[in-house]
Amino acid sequence: MFLFYVFLVLTILCVKCQGVYINGKEYDEYHFSKNGVSHRILHQKRFSSLPWVARSVYNKTYLTTGWDSFDLETNPEVDDNEQAFLAGYLEGAETHEAIYDHYFNTLRSACDDEKELCQQINQYLDTNIEWIKGMVEQHDDPYWNQVNLFYLQMAGIVFGYNSVAPADKILTVRDIMWINFRWDFGDLESAMKNETNKVLKGNSHCSALIKLLRSKSDILVAHNTWT
Repeated sequence: MFLFYVFLVLTILCVKCQGVYINGKEYDEYHFSKNGVSHRILHQKRFSSLPWVARSVYNKTYLTTGWDSFDLETNPEVDDNEQAFLAGYLEGAETHEAIYDHYFNTLRSACDDEKELCQQINQYLDTNIEWIKGMVEQHDDPYWNQVNLFYLQMAGIVFGYNSVAPADKILTVRDIMWINFRWDFGDLESAMKNETNKVLKGNSHCSALIKLLRSKSDILVAHNTWT
């Protein structure tokens, strides 16, 4: 009776239970929905001693509260690099619709009238990424380790997103980087366009505060966009 009950519960909850290959490793992925909330759990392999390596809970409440809720956890007993990539994988797989909506609304046609400029930015981005890879290989300190984990997580997002996205909505690593870095490209655009900014001071939508402490021991910098 108990075994039948367990089987019945798993049958009701488990929408997808399958083996998946992520970054060259095999995992068991359990994906189910409970009360309208999506859950994903990754196991390193069948019958592993670890109960799970990464898991997430995604509550799509944007239309009711204005926000979606996404909770993610990785197992600290797993290698940091693996944790970072799997965290990205779960984020990309679960939020793929929101990712594409944002890409469609803000970036899909961003380069239509600025093809040459976008090409220059992409070249800069590619050069910068290669430099970062070199620095990560040359250094083993905590700072560059964290930089490496950041880019591993972004690579995981791309992998997870493309694992569930329709064929006509596939995104590249560069697309995901544009989503993350778009609003930091303003300075690059100004430099590459080689245009003088003729806008009067004060005629903008951003606020900044820069303050040097009286002791001159530190400087405080704050910025707020679209104030």
